[in-house]
Amino acid sequence: MKRFKKAVIVGGVLLALTSVYGCGANNDKNDSANTENKVETSTDKEKEESQKDEKDEEEKEEKKLDPEITVSAAASLRESFTEIAENFEKEYGTKVNLNFGSSGALQKQIEEGAPSDYFVSAGQKQMKALEEASLVDSDSVKDFLGNKLVLAVPKDSDEIKTVEDLEGTDGKIAIAEIDSVPVGQYTKEALDNLNIWDKIEDKIVFAKDVKATTAYIEQGEAVAGFIYKSDAIAAPGVDIAEEIDESTHKPITYPEGIVTASEKKETVKEFSEFLKTDESKAILEKYGFEVK
Repeated sequence: MKRFKKAVIVGGVLLALTSVYGCGANNDKNDSANTENKVETSTDKEKEESQKDEKDEEEKEEKKLDPEITVSAAASLRESFTEIAENFEKEYGTKVNLNFGSSGALQKQIEEGAPSDYFVSAGQKQMKALEEASLVDSDSVKDFLGNKLVLAVPKDSDEIKTVEDLEGTDGKIAIAEIDSVPVGQYTKEALDNLNIWDKIEDKIVFAKDVKATTAYIEQGEAVAGFIYKSDAIAAPGVDIAEEIDESTHKPITYPEGIVTASEKKETVKEFSEFLKTDESKAILEKYGFEVK
């Protein structure tokens, strides 16, 4: 009887050990299988990413973009386009030569045959003139951006708070040239409709473009001035006193167009598309532009 009990006990112990080791073996197998699955999943993911990168590189090679292009853009686009052009060069290896100025001056340059592949104007008038002269491709012309006209003052100044305050000031009021600069033309139209132009005309100091107008305000050479919202945002020494009612002037839109004489149109189209990417839109909106 004692021997029988011992046999039963020993058998039970052996059975338990077998069960434990069996479970351990199964667990090892499961762990091994899980590890293999993780390795395979990780490898597959890396493989997919590598294939995507290769495909992107192949697409860039197929496009065979030109080593450089020249972009003529309204002065108000200086900060945003400089950032975007740097990103484009990093992405595609194409250098973007940026030529900023008043839209009227840029129009004249293109008319006189100055090198340019792509034009972005701050006004419709300048683009329309080039289109009518067959100097930009009509099928490439479309509205690209929007902006706002603002009354700006030197930072922390409280002398001028509204357009109406301009009548009582003895200081200078900065406005861009009204003959060739879109922001000056929008300003003249707005002040005429507000019946203020005639009352402040003798106080006006004219600037060659919106950046020069901004400098007058920022340096305190003018007590106030009219510029684009984007320029006010970009200038640390300027505050916005008032946004001008959009019903007082034509809509502020920026048309884009490919210069007809350009021999780099495929590369220009690629840059134009790059301007509409989420990354580029975020940069433009950061500076106060409205992306169409």
